[in-house]
Amino acid sequence: LMESVEIYNVKKPFWTEYIEKCLAQIPNPKEFAYLIKPHPIQSKESIELTKSYFLKQGLDYKLLDEPVLVGMSSEVLFPLIKNNTRHVFALFSSSVFYTSILYPSPEITFHYSYDLMANHISDAPEMYKEHFTGLKELIEKVFSCNCRSF
Repeated sequence: LMESVEIYNVKKPFWTEYIEKCLAQIPNPKEFAYLIKPHPIQSKESIELTKSYFLKQGLDYKLLDEPVLVGMSSEVLFPLIKNNTRHVFALFSSSVFYTSILYPSPEITFHYSYDLMANHISDAPEMYKEHFTGLKELIEKVFSCNCRSF
C-alpha cells in the first residue's frame, strides 16, 4: 500500500528504500507478483519512481492506477484479492490495521514500518513532525496489533 507522505517532504530515495525494505521481508521476492495500490492523493512522482523500480528489477507488478481502484479503499478492495495475497505492506496507514482485523488469515502476513518513515521526516514542517511522533503509541500499540514490524 502506497501512502501519501509528501507532506513530510520525503526525498526521492525514500521510495526505493521503502520498496527494498518490503522486498527484504519476502523469501524469493522474484517469485511473487505485486499489486501496488496508490493512495488517492499520491504524488505522480512517487508513483513513477515506484513503477521504475519494479521495471528495473524485473519484478512482476500491477499498479492499481485506474481511477475507480485508486479511489477505492484498501479495505473494500482487499476481499477481491485476499485469496492470492501473502503479504500486505504499509508504513503507518490505518488501512493495514483494518485489513488485518477484517480479513485475518494465517496465510497472510501484514507488515508496517513506523521506524522507516520516522527516519525520513527530518525535512518535514514542525507541525507534521509533531503529528507523526504523536501517533507513535497509537500505531505501535493499536494499528500494528496484527502486523509485523519491518
